[in-house]
This record gives sequence, structure tokens and C-alpha cells, in this order.
Amino acid sequence: MLRVFKIYFSHPLIWVYIFIEIFLAGYLVYDDRLFQYLYLFLILLIAPFYEWLLHKYILHGKNANESESKQKYMNRLHRDHHRYPSQVDLLFAPLSAGLSIPIQFFVVGSVLTLNLTIGIYLAFVSMTYYLFYEWIHLAHHVETYRPSTKWGKSLKTSHLLHHYKNENYWWGVTSNLGDRILKTFPKSGDVQKSTTVKEIN
Repeated sequence: MLRVFKIYFSHPLIWVYIFIEIFLAGYLVYDDRLFQYLYLFLILLIAPFYEWLLHKYILHGKNANESESKQKYMNRLHRDHHRYPSQVDLLFAPLSAGLSIPIQFFVVGSVLTLNLTIGIYLAFVSMTYYLFYEWIHLAHHVETYRPSTKWGKSLKTSHLLHHYKNENYWWGVTSNLGDRILKTFPKSGDVQKSTTVKEIN
């Protein structure tokens, strides 16, 4: 756990996200809305499915006609992480990817409700989730970290199976719920080792 803590809090992007989180929380406190919209944290119930969809169709998306710049970006975003799953600098997504999540929730929340404060609150909630996501993902790849709970052990095992056995299953990072419901959580012994597990495109 100490190594996870050290890597996580020494990464500059994590501090960018923490400062954004503090700024958003500060605004909500100033506007006296921090506790008024606590129910919006229920949006995190969709996180396992949101994560599943993004991982499967965006991070592993196939595009034969990619421009050179897009290919380079996708390599940095996820493909190189599959090539070198234990390389620390590839464990954290680029800033543009990290910021896209609170921006998405801010825009969708503001447009659907016509309420800027709700949009800001959803950005705050999604930034909270993303910080948690980066922590869990890092912990999966730190070899010396051994989860103490059944839930943690299952998550780490399935994520490593995704990286080292077959990239077409076990899409969840912070939860296996999406995989279980969408039938992509087989027993390891029922799946053949993929020849493209490190070259996903």
C-alpha cells in the first residue's frame, strides 16, 4: 500500500485533479450547495457500465483509417499501456483524457437540467470518481500490493487477466458489476490466451 500511495501522490496529474476537486468543492461550499445535491452521487451507480463502455469501445476501439496523430494519441492513451502494463508512466491517462470526464458530466448535466450548479456538482462527483479510478488502476499494477478484501482481490485478478490472458474480457477496473451483467466475466480456465493481448490494435 505504501508504494501505491507514494506513486499516486508523486504524480503531477493527480495533483492537477486534486486542485480541480478542491476548486469545485470550494465553489459549492461558497454557493451553499455542497450538501444540497448530495443525491447526485447516485450517478456513480452507472460507473461500472460507463467504465465498461469506454474501455471496450473507446480505449480498445478499432479504426483502420486512423490519422498518424490519432494513432499516436491512442497509443499513449491505452495501447502502450497494454504493451508495457507495468510501466508506471503509462498507468495514468493523459491530462486531456482525465479532464474529459468532468467536462462531459458538466456539459450533460447543465444542458439536461438547465442548471449550471448541477453541472458543476456532477463535474465534482465525476472528478471524485476519476481520482478513485486512478488509485484502483494503479493498485492493480503494483506487484507488491496485495488487496486484503475479497472484492479487491477479485478486481485485481480480473484486471491482470485482461492484461495478461485475454483483452476481450474483464473490462471493469473499479467494479466487476458491468462485466458480470454484460457477460464478460468468464472463469479464467474457460478462456484461451489471446495472441493480441499486448497488441490491441
